[in-house]
Amino acid sequence: MSLKAHPLVADWITAHQGRLLVHTGKVDIGQRISTALAQIAHEELTIPLDQIDIAPVRTGHAPDEGMTSGSNSVEQSGNAVRRAAATLRRHLIGLFADRLGGAQADCQIGDGDLRLLGTNHSASVIDLISDVAPDVAVDPSAPALARPTGVTPKLTPRSLTQIVTGRYKFVQDLDVPGMLHARVIRPPHANARLAEISPAADQIVAKAGLHLIVDGSFVAVAGAGEWAVIKAALSLANCCVWDHGDGLPEADVFEKLKPEQALRFAVIDGTPTDQPIPQPIDTPDFSARYERPYQMHGALAPSAALAHWTDGRLEIHCHSQGVYPLRDSIVESLGLTPPQVTITHVPGSGCYGHNGADDAAFEAALVARAIPGTPILLKWTREDEHAWEPYAPPMAVDLAVTLSGEQISIYSAEVFSDTHRGRPRPGPNQAGPSKLLANRFLEQPISAQPATPNMGRQAGMHRNLEPIYDFAKTRLIKNLIPNIAHRTSAMRCLGGAANIFALECFMDELAQRANLDPIEFRRRYLIECSRPCCIR
Repeated sequence: MSLKAHPLVADWITAHQGRLLVHTGKVDIGQRISTALAQIAHEELTIPLDQIDIAPVRTGHAPDEGMTSGSNSVEQSGNAVRRAAATLRRHLIGLFADRLGGAQADCQIGDGDLRLLGTNHSASVIDLISDVAPDVAVDPSAPALARPTGVTPKLTPRSLTQIVTGRYKFVQDLDVPGMLHARVIRPPHANARLAEISPAADQIVAKAGLHLIVDGSFVAVAGAGEWAVIKAALSLANCCVWDHGDGLPEADVFEKLKPEQALRFAVIDGTPTDQPIPQPIDTPDFSARYERPYQMHGALAPSAALAHWTDGRLEIHCHSQGVYPLRDSIVESLGLTPPQVTITHVPGSGCYGHNGADDAAFEAALVARAIPGTPILLKWTREDEHAWEPYAPPMAVDLAVTLSGEQISIYSAEVFSDTHRGRPRPGPNQAGPSKLLANRFLEQPISAQPATPNMGRQAGMHRNLEPIYDFAKTRLIKNLIPNIAHRTSAMRCLGGAANIFALECFMDELAQRANLDPIEFRRRYLIECSRPCCIR
């Protein structure tokens, strides 16, 4: 997929100032993809690792690989880099042999150099790259270089030493000349809107030399001293009068996880379909419901971003997992064009899911646009992160079985959940902007859209709904209940964790009812597989 969108060797590998530069659209959020890609390039071109750099993931420069999610970084970006490096190696060998009048079969590569057997001629791989035509296409069938056998040398992940010793600079640590700090004054809940701000607010910001930004119900304060801004934000919160509207629903959230309120789909072979919903088991021999409440990411550090609006252009540094989708959503939100907005990924504390990174980036952009020519570092507070990040949705899994003797003849599983897809991805009807939190509070708001069902295979709430055990007949139903109470989005494994938890608890209870050892009970239903390793 990545190679189709970016088919040239130069999209993935270039030389810069005597060093190899590897390009990727996948960001490092703690999975150390930067280390893996450098190792892949090293294996194909033999250039020492200390001469290989990973280019910053920046819109307009990096390959657009969408979102860094789903454990796809090595499969997509790693495959692209390997094939690009293998193609490049073949071209470099041809170029080297032609220059010396030798045979390509007599050219050897090692330690970042090319050598012609039987001569003392050699050349640096990095030096030769600049002579390769920029329009050389990646050959997906280019063979990988045979790797030496034996024990692989121990590899220290990039930047790990700086992280462990506290010297690494995360997005929260950015500091540029003339920078102002910013904080957002939040409403009491998501349905509240600003009614008025008392005159005392002007006195607070004037006394401290701060900037007050008000756009509809979006309220922020910015200033040179971070502690002064923090104190002002607390004081300004007391100056805001909010219309609470209907408030937030206080009913038991699990009471909403019922078929009557759901968009329902039969799941076949892990994929939701439009086929008729099979009738439930009339009189199950055993049934149970398993529930999981809202969950927050609880990232080690709250979200943050640095934004700078100057000369009609917006520059953002943030820890988004998808800089291109975020850029396009911000472009649409602000009525700009893609060339006007550049987003560069800078690591945050990591979360493996959709936390407040995209929202903080957009809020920093709003403040920067209100104070042009001034870099703005906007940080969420711990309270912001816990209250306003997209949560993992609550889930309920209803399981039931019919038994024939001691064997399970029918297995029924119905999963209920709000959406797991809340990332700002561009789409019809302002789909991207509608998922950015601040847009809901502006003078010209972009409201949240009802969630649409994820119909992908093993995706969203129905991931791992298909049992890993061999039952004679299964009945699998996906139930989407959109907009239950809070904004929701992706967390690691999506619906897989709740579905597997429910299945395994159910199997334990069935084994207990049958007075059987739980391991032996499971062995009855193991799926036979001829492969050495079967991961489902």
